Amino acid sequence: FRLDGASAPATSGQPASSGPPASLSLRLTTPVARVAGLEGRNLATTITTDGNALAVDPLAFTTFGGSLKAAVRLKVGTPISGQIRVTATGLDAAQLATWGGAASSISGRLSGTGTFSGQGKDVESLLATVRGTGRMEIIQGALPGLEFPREALLAMGRPADQAPPPNGGAFDRIASEFAVSNGRLSSTALSLDSRDVEVRAAGSLVLATHALDLKGTVTLSEAMTVLAGDTLTRLASSGGRIALPATVTGTLQAPRPRVDAGALIRQDIRTEVTGLKKEVKARLLDKLTPLRDLTVPKPIRT
Repeated sequence: FRLDGASAPATSGQPASSGPPASLSLRLTTPVARVAGLEGRNLATTITTDGNALAVDPLAFTTFGGSLKAAVRLKVGTPISGQIRVTATGLDAAQLATWGGAASSISGRLSGTGTFSGQGKDVESLLATVRGTGRMEIIQGALPGLEFPREALLAMGRPADQAPPPNGGAFDRIASEFAVSNGRLSSTALSLDSRDVEVRAAGSLVLATHALDLKGTVTLSEAMTVLAGDTLTRLASSGGRIALPATVTGTLQAPRPRVDAGALIRQDIRTEVTGLKKEVKARLLDKLTPLRDLTVPKPIRT
């Protein structure tokens, strides 16, 4: 059973029928199906047509080691237009990334929801124009190449042999609210939590090339902050943890993280200068106070 590769039927100048549009309702189950290039198993759905409108609702199947549930609305014509609401549960992120052309870039279990729409001459081109919004999380996975704890400590001058060894970019949870438009996935609320760091960022991923452009803040755990050494530990925030600006460029397969440790030093200099100004002002006031209290004698007239 296939749904991908479908295209709008050719039309002539004459209507195919003078009668009312055909209506059809079909309950379908199949052990294996291929939908828009995606192979699924144990598919169950109800397909309803009404003229040139087609609904696939509900649609449920297993894929990538997890499950997908969706509701699809299509309007068949030239072009085809459609909308889909989808819920994903427990997908293998590594399998999904391989299917999307970014093998070995991420692992973990992905769940999320989204609503998307698009249009095109066939299902594949419709998918290429998709736009919409959603939210997702990935748990207990890894992003090879994103070694934020090590990158942060090296940026702060820690010798390489004293920095934590690479951990494969392991994380506990990634969460994001995102939007898809013009072939780009963007987020203003992206978070990554792990044992050693917390990352809060915003930016985008180009779907065709997997190019990354992220900016945010890396906050070290208390244990990692201690490893930074006494000089830098004193610059930690009131919570006892060092927070540093960071960027990620490159691609999913070859990310390039950069941690700006200099920002912490610049902040410390500004703090010291501000404190020095206050101290100088206070000392001047102390010096001037006795003079302000002096009584100037009036001149004696003769």
